[in-house]
Amino acid sequence: MSGEWIPVDEKWPEHLSDVLVAYKCGKYIRLGVGEFDGTTVNDEGMTIPYFKGIGGFEVTHWMPLPAPPTDAK
Repeated sequence: MSGEWIPVDEKWPEHLSDVLVAYKCGKYIRLGVGEFDGTTVNDEGMTIPYFKGIGGFEVTHWMPLPAPPTDAK
């Protein structure tokens, strides 16, 4: 994992992959986990990436999730 945020206007994740996302929520930037499910068209007619689990918020950046712990007890 690179640990670098990737802007959605530069590259999209693999289809149906779960990723960490940064999204706009009013004047704030929030973090969440979303499943990339292709694209949709916004109110202005622009094609934008769609992430399940994020609702209608505008995702600005994403990165792969870290590997899960291997010593979970």
